Parts: sequence; C-alpha cells; structure tokens
Amino acid sequence: MELNKEVLVLLFRIEQKIRYLFIGIITFSVVGSSVLLYLVLQKNIFHNFLELSVQYASQQDQKANLYLNLIAETAKLLSNDQDVIEALQNPRFDSALVNRTTNKLSGIQTSNVTLTGITIYGLNGVCYRSEAIGLAPNNPPALEELKAVPLFQNFVASGESLLWWVRSQRTMELPIYNANILDGLMTLALKIYNHDRELIGYLLADLRITPFLHFFKDQREKSEVYVLTATGEPIKGTTNEIPDHLFQDIKKLAPPANYYITKDKLNLCIPFAIPYSSEQIIKVISLTNLYLRLSGFLLLLFCVDILLILSGVKLSGLLAQSVAQPLGALLKKMQKQI
Repeated sequence: MELNKEVLVLLFRIEQKIRYLFIGIITFSVVGSSVLLYLVLQKNIFHNFLELSVQYASQQDQKANLYLNLIAETAKLLSNDQDVIEALQNPRFDSALVNRTTNKLSGIQTSNVTLTGITIYGLNGVCYRSEAIGLAPNNPPALEELKAVPLFQNFVASGESLLWWVRSQRTMELPIYNANILDGLMTLALKIYNHDRELIGYLLADLRITPFLHFFKDQREKSEVYVLTATGEPIKGTTNEIPDHLFQDIKKLAPPANYYITKDKLNLCIPFAIPYSSEQIIKVISLTNLYLRLSGFLLLLFCVDILLILSGVKLSGLLAQSVAQPLGALLKKMQKQI
C-alpha cells in the first residue's frame, strides 16, 4: 500500500527541514570557529611578530653601538698618545714627530676598512691627517670651517668630549667634502686634552655610514634603515629616497616609544638614538609579508571550511533519510492497520 500524496509531501518537508537544519548548524559551527580561531591567531601572531622584531632590532642596535664604541675608544687612544699631544703642543716643526704622528693616524685608518680619514687639529693652528687610501682621499675641512658649523660650535661650548653626527649631500651642517664618497659619512669629533686637562685640539674621524646602517638590516624580512635629524628630516638611508607617505608618518612620530605602526598599517617603525648625537635611526619593517602569510592562513581555513561544509551537506542527506525512511515505514504500517 502506497502512502498518499499529502503524507509524501509531509515526509519530504520533514526531510528537507532536517537537512537544512543540520547544514545550518554545521556551517555556523565551522565558520564561527574558523573566524574565532583566525582572530585569536592573528592577534597572537601579530603581537609576537612585533615583540620579536623589537627584540631583534634592539640586539642589532647593541651591536651597532659596540661598533661605534670601538671607533670611539680607538680615537681616544690616539688622543691620549704622547706623540699626538706633543705634536699639537710643539711650537716648532719636528719632522720626525710629524712622521710618527701621521703614521699612527694612517695605521689606525688602514686597520678599519670603514674609516675614510682621521684628522687632528691643534688650537695652535697645526693640522695632521691620515694618508689617502685608494679613491677615498682624506680631504678634511680647515678648523675655521669646522668651527663655523653650529653643531660643532655647540659641541665646543658643551662639557661633552665626544660627538657623533651624520653627513651626506643633504646636510647643511658640514656636508661631505669628498666627491668620491657618495654613500654618506658618520663623523666622530673628539676633544684632545693634555696631561693638565687643558684643551689643546680636536680629533675628527670619518667612517662610511653604509656598514653602520647594515647592522640594522634584516636578511629575510624586507626592511630599510634611515637616519633622521632631531627635527625629523632624513639625512641618509639604505634607499636613495624615502617614500613621501612614509616620511610624513615618521615625522609625526613622538618618542619615546618602542615602536610605531604607520597610518596605513603597512610598516613597523622602530626608532633608536645614536649615542652622543642628536640624530636617530629609524628602522622600517614592511608588514606586507606578514599580511600575506596571514592571508594564506585565512585561505587555508576557507578551503578547510568548504570541505567540512560539503561533508556536512552529504551527512545531512544521510541523516535526513535515516529519519524520514523509518517515519515513512511507520506511517505505512499505520495505514495498513486502518
């Protein structure tokens, strides 16, 4: 005995409701859990990325400072050298003393490939410099020109005995005076005292800035490094030009802080102060690769969700049939008895 049409329609509707209800539950559970999982993992991954980036950059900064300390301590050894002190105080020209002094300056310069020149100035008007090496001759400015630089004037008037500053073609305060050095210089200025702690002169040491900036470069992640003045103007960087939108964001940054996220959320900026200097280092790490990896993870979740939902659709059909078939058989028996 066949079931009448109304009963068949009722069974079909029950089967469809069970199917749709099961699909809805599976879809809501899968999508909801995936969204929650993605948001939690995204937050943790982003937080850990920022924390590890700052820690790694701090380690790079420590290595860079050790490098500057090495240069500074080497310069201090020269400033305390007896021949150097005598050369700056001796009113008469002594060729043997001059040769020993210039040889020591040249020896220190050749011991470090990043050094382009070492010069000592005496307040009595003498000036001694290291010898030229290759295509980077040491052509230092005269002491009068040096004293005309406001930054150096402040250094002379201050109680500090050491000063670092960065120079390139862009700097107004004592730009690079050597046309063969186009990548910029870091200059160390050091006061020289005699044994009675009287100021007798200055030491000027120039070193290429590129090796220093590469202390902050990353091998795997895309990053750039820039040197900014105290007013936020770019002096030098690992790229020729800093993008204008990024430059405008960096200029608005207000230290102190461990890091900044730019307005477009595409770059992480980590600032570091250069010791004994008014300039600062800004390390800019692109977040594009991080977003691409998170997008890849989201795509993987989407594919898994599609598979689970398709599996749910298949299971919903089996579940609906497992309910509808016994119910249909039961109604059939009831019709027979009637």
